[in-house]
Amino acid sequence: HHDHDRDAGHDAAAHPPVRPAEHLLVTGQGRGYQQMQPHLDRIMTSLVDTPQTITEIPKQLMQDQNTTNMLDALRTVPGISIAAGEGAQQGDNLSIRGFNAQNDFYRDGMLDFGSYYRDPFDLETVEVLKGPSGSLFGRGSTGGVINEVTKRAGMTPVTAGTLSFGTDGTQRLTADIG
Repeated sequence: HHDHDRDAGHDAAAHPPVRPAEHLLVTGQGRGYQQMQPHLDRIMTSLVDTPQTITEIPKQLMQDQNTTNMLDALRTVPGISIAAGEGAQQGDNLSIRGFNAQNDFYRDGMLDFGSYYRDPFDLETVEVLKGPSGSLFGRGSTGGVINEVTKRAGMTPVTAGTLSFGTDGTQRLTADIG
């Protein structure tokens, strides 16, 4: 025990304490996230003039957060509660404003039914419309709907990809070539 105390004192003498800098100046320019026009053909006004709450999660935000599933993309949207698979539910299981919205997913404005786990790698943006959605979609819960907007081909060639590894043997590869 005595030798251990002596070694600890020796290490402290070899490395004197570091003094923090008195002044630190950080400069930069925030780029923010661009507000888009809703991608639903049924909404012809800007987001500000739409009489419904719409939250948009753009591709850049999903990339910045390294989003690998739909529930992670929706995690920061106010009014959404994410379930952890209770009651043997499969797929993306969530509620909007307290109403189950598991079957209220749309892909480019068309119903994307089915209980499966959605991967946002091919999405341009995710739109969350809160409130009764029957007037826009003909069906939907009282809480709202989620519209997945897929990437569209453009005039400029795109080549991008990601490769990631994680715990429990997790491996992920995405490629966007076109």
